[in-house]
Amino acid sequence: MKKLMIISIFFLLAAIANGQKKLVPVTQSLLTGISLPEGAKQDNRGLSIMSAKILMEMETKKKNITASTTEVLIIPSVNNNDFNEGILTKKLTDLGWIVTVNTDDKKYAWLQKGSQNMVMYFSKNQKESELYFAVTSSSPSQNSSVNHTQQNQTVTTTNNQTAPGSNTSTHNTQQPAKIKEPTTSGFAFTTTNFDDGW
Repeated sequence: MKKLMIISIFFLLAAIANGQKKLVPVTQSLLTGISLPEGAKQDNRGLSIMSAKILMEMETKKKNITASTTEVLIIPSVNNNDFNEGILTKKLTDLGWIVTVNTDDKKYAWLQKGSQNMVMYFSKNQKESELYFAVTSSSPSQNSSVNHTQQNQTVTTTNNQTAPGSNTSTHNTQQPAKIKEPTTSGFAFTTTNFDDGW
């Protein structure tokens, strides 16, 4: 029994020592290039990276964007330094990153610099703060501009009813159906302007 307990303690200490080796002191983010405060560490533990990747993918999937390479950084307590959202945003913009904070959850922000796109997660805690970066396939602004362009093309095509160079225009004599909102009584009659005999 004592032998089993000693072996268990040995493996536990080995796991703790191995985990500590994977917390590497860093002065700069590898993905963004920003300088980090003294005492910052990169977390290379498999479980930490996998958890951060899942967290980032949950956010990017909302925008139909894929995330790949993830960087996990641990920042010392805010009480020990002045590293906060404002300082972080300034460091990023000074290096040319365009930062767009997520309006739904301000812990997330989208980063864009040239053709590079990333998502960022920053959470301040009393003991230490978590800063994650993940490379993304695109940014939400790129996706919305594509959809916006497609909608504009559709509207332009359907509203262009006069052929260029001709004086005649086509008139649509058929009017769309009128939709009546449901009433609180549960019954509503819908009327149309179509001359279809109904």
